[in-house]
Amino acid sequence: MFFLPSQFGYHMWPQWSYVRGVRIDYLSPTIYLTDILILVLLLVSLLDIDYRKDYLSFFKKYKFYFLFIFIFSIINVAFSANAYLALYKWLTFYKFIYLGIYVFLEDISTKEIAYVLSLSLFVIFFSFTLQLLAQKSETRLFYFWGERRFFVNTPSIARFAFLGKEYLRPYAFFPHPNALAGFSLVAIPLLSTIHQKVLKYLSIFMASIMVLLSISQAAWISGIVIFSLFFSKIKVRLNFAFFFILLFSFLTPLFFYYFTNINPSIGRRYNLSLVSIYMVKDNPFFGVGLGNFIYEIFSYYQRFHSLIIAEARYWIQPVHNIFLLLLSETGFVGLILVFVFIYKKLRKNFLGTPLSYSFFGILLTGLADHYWLTLQQTQLMLTLVFTMFLKEMLLAKKIKSL
Repeated sequence: MFFLPSQFGYHMWPQWSYVRGVRIDYLSPTIYLTDILILVLLLVSLLDIDYRKDYLSFFKKYKFYFLFIFIFSIINVAFSANAYLALYKWLTFYKFIYLGIYVFLEDISTKEIAYVLSLSLFVIFFSFTLQLLAQKSETRLFYFWGERRFFVNTPSIARFAFLGKEYLRPYAFFPHPNALAGFSLVAIPLLSTIHQKVLKYLSIFMASIMVLLSISQAAWISGIVIFSLFFSKIKVRLNFAFFFILLFSFLTPLFFYYFTNINPSIGRRYNLSLVSIYMVKDNPFFGVGLGNFIYEIFSYYQRFHSLIIAEARYWIQPVHNIFLLLLSETGFVGLILVFVFIYKKLRKNFLGTPLSYSFFGILLTGLADHYWLTLQQTQLMLTLVFTMFLKEMLLAKKIKSL
């Protein structure tokens, strides 16, 4: 748990991890430090007879769900643009499934997670502060956390303008400041469960500073919405909120189209949304294959050359919307499966607990970025939050039935 924000890992570069001769991190099979820790966790838990019984009982109880997912993953790989890439991404998905099962079966409280997370935030905030002050990374200090080497003038590095001068947007250990901001925002409700007041408020302060100074507009807007709902005490049904967020995600290409001239970033997002729509049109049922959006992106840039905004024509990124990305890579079958499962679980549940606010934050920030489905640290956070929230809802249901 402590190393959850780490991106330290070993990257491999098979032929299919290149696009137009350029290495793409998103396509690279990677063994992360956290992967090794998850593997150790699996081996240790399997040595325990009680754990083995719990796992077996869990699989028996939900065997039809697992069988359906397995069959769908085989079909998705078979219909994918690059089967090797899709297979790797599905194996990664099963890794998070295992972690979710472990967290679900283990007697872990939100408060315990928050305590460990607060310690991680101290390390992240230290790196964040050093990068902000020095306007470069300090790789010698945080090598095993996966901090990358960069300077304020590194090409394509994220910067912000203030009083006519450009400054580095701190990354800490994350691949992009937006991911750091989203991670910090989702951590804030969890940190509120810490009983020790000094630690709680200090952790929340650090996370809030990182959200603000990461200069992520999506995290800012999501934070304003979340805190407005929290302080107004408005009762929000989570299944309805999820439905409207999903519905709004399909309107984002239209939104981007009308605001492309305001910011180059919006123009790039419009291009990716347009590519996503045409991918779905060509592969409506099973998508282009898990992880294959980037692999296929250039073929769509070429096919729809006249519709693509020229300044952003060569931006190699996943579509900046987790719902459009899921639809593009798994088709309507995959999206409907996820929608039905989450909608049913959220039914009769209201926004109100720290975990519900964290999950809501993931959905909101997911409207404008992809990192919850594409980056190791945020995928781990998503797995943790969703599993704990699922446990919380099932426990509440059991208590009501008594």
